[in-house]
Amino acid sequence: MNLPLLQKQQGEGNPIEDGTPDEYTISFSNPSLKAIPINCCEATLINEGDLNNDGKDDFSVFQAPMNGCMYTMTTYSLQNSEWKQIVETFSVPTGCDGFTAEDLQNSIFIENKTVYKMERDPNDESLKLIRKKIELK
Repeated sequence: MNLPLLQKQQGEGNPIEDGTPDEYTISFSNPSLKAIPINCCEATLINEGDLNNDGKDDFSVFQAPMNGCMYTMTTYSLQNSEWKQIVETFSVPTGCDGFTAEDLQNSIFIENKTVYKMERDPNDESLKLIRKKIELK
Protein backbone atom coordinates (compact mmCIF):
# COMPACT_ATOMS: atom_id res chain seq x y z
CA MET A 1 0.00 0.00 0.00
CA ASN A 2 1.61 3.24 -1.14
CA LEU A 3 -0.46 6.27 -0.18
CA PRO A 4 0.64 9.82 -0.90
CA LEU A 5 0.60 12.26 1.97
CA LEU A 6 0.02 15.73 0.54
CA GLN A 7 0.59 19.05 2.23
CA LYS A 8 -2.55 21.08 1.49
CA GLN A 9 -1.53 24.27 3.28
CA GLN A 10 1.79 25.70 4.39
CA GLY A 11 1.63 26.99 7.95
CA GLU A 12 3.03 30.28 9.18
CA GLY A 13 4.75 30.98 12.47
CA ASN A 14 4.29 28.91 15.60
CA PRO A 15 0.76 27.42 15.72
CA ILE A 16 0.93 27.42 19.52
CA GLU A 17 1.44 31.22 19.48
CA ASP A 18 -1.33 32.38 17.08
CA GLY A 19 0.38 31.04 13.96
CA THR A 20 -1.30 28.65 11.55
CA PRO A 21 -0.27 24.99 11.29
CA ASP A 22 0.47 23.05 8.12
CA GLU A 23 -2.45 20.96 6.85
CA TYR A 24 -2.08 17.49 5.35
CA THR A 25 -4.34 15.02 3.57
CA ILE A 26 -4.02 11.42 2.39
CA SER A 27 -5.10 10.90 -1.22
CA PHE A 28 -5.76 7.75 -3.23
CA SER A 29 -5.14 6.78 -6.84
CA ASN A 30 -8.74 5.53 -7.07
CA PRO A 31 -10.82 8.72 -7.60
CA SER A 32 -13.91 7.08 -6.07
CA LEU A 33 -12.17 7.10 -2.65
CA LYS A 34 -12.35 10.40 -0.79
CA ALA A 35 -9.15 11.92 0.53
CA ILE A 36 -8.67 11.79 4.30
CA PRO A 37 -7.83 15.18 5.86
CA ILE A 38 -5.45 14.62 8.76
CA ASN A 39 -4.77 18.32 9.43
CA CYS A 40 -1.61 19.22 11.31
CA CYS A 41 1.14 17.85 11.29
CA GLU A 42 3.53 15.65 9.35
CA ALA A 43 2.68 11.95 9.43
CA THR A 44 4.03 8.52 8.59
CA LEU A 45 1.71 5.99 6.97
CA ILE A 46 2.00 2.35 8.05
CA ASN A 47 0.56 -0.63 6.17
CA GLU A 48 -0.99 -2.79 8.90
CA GLY A 49 -2.07 -5.67 6.67
CA ASP A 50 -5.57 -7.05 7.20
CA LEU A 51 -6.38 -6.33 10.87
CA ASN A 52 -10.13 -6.98 10.69
CA ASN A 53 -9.99 -10.10 8.49
CA ASP A 54 -11.99 -8.56 5.61
CA GLY A 55 -9.43 -9.39 2.91
CA LYS A 56 -8.20 -5.78 2.52
CA ASP A 57 -5.16 -4.03 3.95
CA ASP A 58 -5.69 -1.44 6.68
CA PHE A 59 -3.32 1.41 7.49
CA SER A 60 -2.31 3.59 10.41
CA VAL A 61 -1.31 7.24 10.53
CA PHE A 62 1.49 8.02 13.00
CA GLN A 63 1.25 11.78 13.38
CA ALA A 64 3.55 14.38 14.87
CA PRO A 65 2.17 16.87 17.40
CA MET A 66 2.06 20.63 16.82
CA ASN A 67 4.48 20.93 19.69
CA GLY A 68 6.20 18.46 21.98
CA CYS A 69 6.84 14.72 21.86
CA MET A 70 3.36 13.16 22.14
CA TYR A 71 2.49 11.62 18.76
CA THR A 72 -0.82 9.97 17.85
CA MET A 73 -1.75 6.78 16.00
CA THR A 74 -5.02 6.38 14.06
CA THR A 75 -5.96 3.25 12.08
CA TYR A 76 -8.30 3.05 9.08
CA SER A 77 -10.03 0.27 7.10
CA LEU A 78 -11.87 0.45 3.77
CA GLN A 79 -15.54 -0.34 4.43
CA ASN A 80 -18.29 0.18 1.83
CA SER A 81 -15.94 2.29 -0.35
CA GLU A 82 -15.09 4.66 2.52
CA TRP A 83 -12.19 4.75 4.97
CA LYS A 84 -13.45 4.19 8.52
CA GLN A 85 -11.44 4.52 11.71
CA ILE A 86 -11.25 1.05 13.29
CA VAL A 87 -8.96 1.70 16.26
CA GLU A 88 -9.57 4.48 18.76
CA THR A 89 -6.85 7.13 18.26
CA PHE A 90 -4.20 6.71 20.92
CA SER A 91 -1.25 8.77 22.11
CA VAL A 92 2.33 7.64 21.57
CA PRO A 93 4.77 9.36 23.94
CA THR A 94 8.25 9.25 22.43
CA GLY A 95 10.21 10.92 25.20
CA CYS A 96 11.51 13.08 22.32
CA ASP A 97 13.62 10.11 21.24
CA GLY A 98 13.66 8.97 17.65
CA PHE A 99 11.73 5.98 16.38
CA THR A 100 12.41 3.54 13.57
CA ALA A 101 10.20 2.22 10.79
CA GLU A 102 10.35 -1.14 12.58
CA ASP A 103 9.09 0.46 15.82
CA LEU A 104 6.11 1.91 13.94
CA GLN A 105 5.38 -1.31 12.06
CA ASN A 106 5.33 -3.22 15.36
CA SER A 107 3.01 -0.75 17.11
CA ILE A 108 -0.16 -2.59 16.01
CA PHE A 109 -0.16 -6.31 15.24
CA ILE A 110 -2.21 -9.51 15.15
CA GLU A 111 -1.38 -12.53 17.28
CA ASN A 112 -3.66 -15.59 17.39
CA LYS A 113 -6.48 -13.64 15.66
CA THR A 114 -6.36 -10.90 18.32
CA VAL A 115 -5.24 -7.32 17.54
CA TYR A 116 -2.81 -5.64 19.95
CA LYS A 117 -1.00 -2.35 20.26
CA MET A 118 2.29 -1.67 21.94
CA GLU A 119 1.81 1.23 24.30
CA ARG A 120 4.36 3.14 26.34
CA ASP A 121 3.74 3.09 30.09
CA PRO A 122 3.56 6.79 31.12
CA ASN A 123 4.16 5.75 34.75
CA ASP A 124 7.54 4.23 33.88
CA GLU A 125 10.30 6.82 33.48
CA SER A 126 11.91 4.74 30.71
CA LEU A 127 8.51 4.54 28.91
CA LYS A 128 8.55 0.73 28.91
CA LEU A 129 6.44 -0.87 26.17
CA ILE A 130 3.41 -2.89 27.23
CA ARG A 131 1.08 -4.94 25.04
CA LYS A 132 -2.63 -4.02 25.12
CA LYS A 133 -5.53 -5.76 23.38
CA ILE A 134 -7.47 -3.60 20.88
CA GLU A 135 -11.17 -3.87 20.21
CA LEU A 136 -11.79 -2.92 16.58
CA LYS A 137 -14.71 -0.61 15.80
